[in-house]
Amino acid sequence: MNLSTRVAAPLLSLLLLPLAAQAVSITQADLPQTLRTDFYQVSLSSTYSSGTASAFSYFDLTNPGNSGWLMRYDLTSPSGEAAIDGSQVSAFDGYLWMQVQSRYNDTTAPHAVTLFMDKVTPTPSALFGQNDPSFTPYADTNGDLSLFVTTADLLAGRSYATRADNGEYGYSSGGDLTGELPVLCLAEGCQMRMQLNLAQLTFATSGTSVQFAGFNPGDTRGQVFTQTSAYYTYDINYGTTQTFAISAVPEPSAYWMFAGGLGFVAAVVRQRRSNLLHRA
Repeated sequence: MNLSTRVAAPLLSLLLLPLAAQAVSITQADLPQTLRTDFYQVSLSSTYSSGTASAFSYFDLTNPGNSGWLMRYDLTSPSGEAAIDGSQVSAFDGYLWMQVQSRYNDTTAPHAVTLFMDKVTPTPSALFGQNDPSFTPYADTNGDLSLFVTTADLLAGRSYATRADNGEYGYSSGGDLTGELPVLCLAEGCQMRMQLNLAQLTFATSGTSVQFAGFNPGDTRGQVFTQTSAYYTYDINYGTTQTFAISAVPEPSAYWMFAGGLGFVAAVVRQRRSNLLHRA
């Protein structure tokens, strides 16, 4: 090994070390309650980890076509539940789990994406209608949210929905996200909003299906999921917003540090080579 290699290798290793994510190991108790059954086989060692999100493969014994990935998002600020006036009610800690399939049949869109809330602390409040089977067939007691996204939204990696009761002007809506959405409060001025980001996940079309295409550690979106249920009038505004966020990774500065580090290594190598030539 020549001198330049001996200099560059240790320095490059030191520069890469902070950017290299380690595999994450979990136990059955770390999984969402719904998935701790004999019907699911879940890998307890992550296939992918960016430091803020980790992916674990799972196999559905009752429906192999439903097999895919469980994403564990490590919640950080500004995760929490707050009143719409901005006053903080509680900050969220723990993990938000997301279940996606490895392959979706494009002809049967929309496609299922499930969020599991039971590893979030403190337990998020159920927004109006989400825990009531009379409003949605997906309501349950575990805090799971069953959502459905279109093919276009799956490929884009995001989906949203808005609903509003505008009184004499009727109802308005936007977005294609469906499923276990908050229910309007059945009065003029009621609004709901929901935004889902498939953070660090990518999908692509393949024939008549949409398939998982890989992980994207360069995804800088910090917000994974947010939902709001609110009531606005001329003199009274109240409601709740829930935000589930991770640290945006990689930090933009990390790229500059890495690029600068490579430049530093190159400069050191050139200087050492120059010194050797002068000595010779």
